[in-house]
Amino acid sequence: AEPWGVWGGEVFVAGQVVAVKRGRGRPRKEAKPAA
Repeated sequence: AEPWGVWGGEVFVAGQVVAVKRGRGRPRKEAKPAA
């Protein structure tokens, strides 16, 4: 399973949450358009 998409666009990198610009998981309502 990929780390990204599990939380809906957030992935833990080096212990900190980093917003991922990917269309994986369930996009949040506050999710910015992934370009």
